[in-house]
Amino acid sequence: MPFFGDMEETSFSGPAFSGKPVAALVTPTRINGTRAVVTLTADQAAPMVIDEQADPTYNVNTTADIDSVGACTTNSTVTSTTGTLSLREAVCEANNSGAATSVINLPAGTYDLAISTFGGKNSASSSPELQVGIQSGNNITISEAGQGSTIIQQTVSGSRIIEADQELNGSQPLAIQNLTLQLGNCTDSGLDCLDNGGGAILAGGATGDTLSLTSVTFSDNGTQSSAGTLGGAVEYTGSSLSISLARPREPVHEPDVGSSRGLAISTAKQDRPRRAGH
Repeated sequence: MPFFGDMEETSFSGPAFSGKPVAALVTPTRINGTRAVVTLTADQAAPMVIDEQADPTYNVNTTADIDSVGACTTNSTVTSTTGTLSLREAVCEANNSGAATSVINLPAGTYDLAISTFGGKNSASSSPELQVGIQSGNNITISEAGQGSTIIQQTVSGSRIIEADQELNGSQPLAIQNLTLQLGNCTDSGLDCLDNGGGAILAGGATGDTLSLTSVTFSDNGTQSSAGTLGGAVEYTGSSLSISLARPREPVHEPDVGSSRGLAISTAKQDRPRRAGH
């Protein structure tokens, strides 16, 4: 079958062919950033247009910590919301979207994490933290208005702010940019806190997981565990950690016994994976 146009790797969705395809044409990029394939089959008098699947974008419009649409339940299939959209709902909807590149946009404001939920489809644990990435192929960017004007803070004692790839399914890149993360405090009672640090972020641990931090401020985060874990701000396991203009405000010093509050960033080799579900 002849193809015309630039056939670089692109994801398209559409009806099944009713006959043998005989020709296809890839359209130029349209105003919305997507393209389409115009196809003609042997038993069709007119061509059929198959649209490219657009990457999901979530525009949060409330600082309230809510899940009114059930996006975070462990069997959820919610991938989009009309009306009010919270940060937690946006994260869970991105998780539910599977192998997709999702962007979560946050306007200026302070986002208090105050409730406990699962992380969406196939999530096994409920916690106050944001479980960013559950399914293999989740590729999520959280982008905010600015370090000084957009703040995500934990209000539940003993819990961190963000855990990436909590189920350790792998292949889940996470990028965070232009925001402040504060008041995360991981203790033995928090999800995956007994065996791991990361008062603000716990990430990595499985093949294909990456973490990119750009213009991120960490303020007043810490871990306190009987296991003596590390990473008052971030604990990352793996070899692909990118930090650009991140600003840790936690002082860098050796932690007290049983506490790592203050040791800003801790990294480990890929052969020391963190454990899920603790």
